[in-house]
Order: sequence, then C-alpha cells, then structure tokens
Amino acid sequence: MKKKFRILTCIALIMATTLSVSCSTKATKSTNTSKMQLDTGDNIVFCDKYLEDYIKKSDNGISENLFNKTVFQPIKKEYAVDARALFDKTIEDTKGLENDLECLRKEKGEIEGIIEKSLSKCKEMLPESEKFSIYVLVEDPKIYKMFKESVRAMTPKSGIMILVVSPSQKDYKEKLQHVIAHEYCHSMDKSCLGESNMLDSIISEGKAESFANIAFPEVKLRLSADLGRDEELKVWTEIKDKLSSKDGSFIGPILNGTKEGVPEFAGYRLGNKIVKQFIEKNPNTSIQQWIDIKPEELFEKSQYADNWN
Repeated sequence: MKKKFRILTCIALIMATTLSVSCSTKATKSTNTSKMQLDTGDNIVFCDKYLEDYIKKSDNGISENLFNKTVFQPIKKEYAVDARALFDKTIEDTKGLENDLECLRKEKGEIEGIIEKSLSKCKEMLPESEKFSIYVLVEDPKIYKMFKESVRAMTPKSGIMILVVSPSQKDYKEKLQHVIAHEYCHSMDKSCLGESNMLDSIISEGKAESFANIAFPEVKLRLSADLGRDEELKVWTEIKDKLSSKDGSFIGPILNGTKEGVPEFAGYRLGNKIVKQFIEKNPNTSIQQWIDIKPEELFEKSQYADNWN
C-alpha cells in the first residue's frame, strides 16, 4: 500500500493481546548480515539490530520515546527512511518480539531468496531499470494478533519498500511473494501523483492486487478475496457519491474495512474487482498500459457503475 493511507489505517487497527509462537524447524541459511546486495543490484536491509537495541533498553521501562530513539530515528538517520506509520506508539510484547527476531536471524537467507525471486518475476512482467531498496522489520505481535496478516508493507516512494514480517508464522514466506509484487506495482504506478481521493485510492490498491494475483496466482490473500454481492453493494453505496473525497478519515476505514458494517479490506477488494473488470472488457490492454492509465479513465472503461443500473 502507498504510504498516505497506511498512516491513517494501520495505527487505527492496533490493540490486542500478545501471541506466543515458535520458529519453523526447517533448516535454513542463518546470517547476521544486515545489508545484502542481490544479483539484480537491488538491496535488502534487515533492521533487526534496531529492534534488538529496543529490547535491551526496555528493561528500564517501555515508552514511545524509547521506541523512537532506538528504532525509527536511527533508521531514518542512516537510510532516510521513515517506518513510523507501520507501527503503534511502542511494542509492549518484547518477549514475542524477541522470539520473532530469533526466527528472522535464522531465516534471513531464505527471505533474501524469496525477495530476489519475487522481484525478478515482477521485472519480467513489468521491466524496470531502477534499483530497489527493501527494508525488513519484524512485526509487533499485537498487530499480528489484530490483522492475522504475517506480512505488511508500504511504498513511501518509488524504489523503496518497507516490509514488516512475522517470521514465526508458517504462511509468511508465501505471502511475502504477493506483497512484494503488490508494492512493486505501487512503485511503478505513476498514474496518480499528489493527494489521492477515494477513487484514486481504491483503483491504486486494485491495480496492485491485480498485478500481484497475476504474478503469483497460487497465493490467496484476504486483500483480494471476492466480496459477496450484498457486501459489494454496501461498499458501493457507501462510496459512490464520495469518490472525489480526499478525507483520510473516510478513505482509510473503507480501504481496511474498519468502518462499522463494512467488510474487511473492502477498498482493496472492490478496487481489485474494478480493475479485473477493466481487464476483462479491455483484453488487448497490456499490464504496463493499465498500470499507467489514470484512475478516472480506468474506472470509466471498466463500466463498473453499470453493474448497479
């Protein structure tokens, strides 16, 4: 997802009980390397050392100030990347975090391989000469408990991905492929620059989900699950007269489905439906072309509004 509405939506969904899990017992290549350059020239930066520092210093008490000083400020200073929007004020479950960090250390080599293969697949489908920098952090156990998603991400700008993973969860490796493709599409999508409205947002997410589903059709995420007919009508009724709204407090809850009565990830799922319908009605349009097309034009040519006439 693009940065703007992740700030509004990820934080709104954070609060739950802690979760105790264990790493996969499958043997993997273990490494303490923080930065890796792939054969493609892209870079992966594992940010576990900052979270480890946070755990060490949390013995004297957990606070938002400590979280900022040990994690976000050092990352921003060293890499000019701000991951703040993906987390709550602090991580309280340091034992769960420590367990996930241990899993990450054991599986860095495998994660590197998944990211490299995923990027290579994306670049075959949609060529890009720009080199990517991918920053990997470990998920807050509380947020995992709420979302039940083992990989989350955002693309703050072209060529930059920030990934948050729950490496103690068995499904994270499979989902990682899909999320890489989703964020790759965001990085390539220049059709909507500046402040996004409701239509821009759902079409942007719909493009990213459609691209990821084409790249990795075997990976099934709730973000692109079909809405039931009644669910879809409810979402459409909520937004049809507000497609030009730039109110983040309205857009965010629709995208994630946190608005009362709205299905989970409603905006993603509706956007995916609209983009799929556009592709069906415009079969000669290439991937590059439908990613480049303006949201308003894609929506019009999808003839989606006619579904309810």
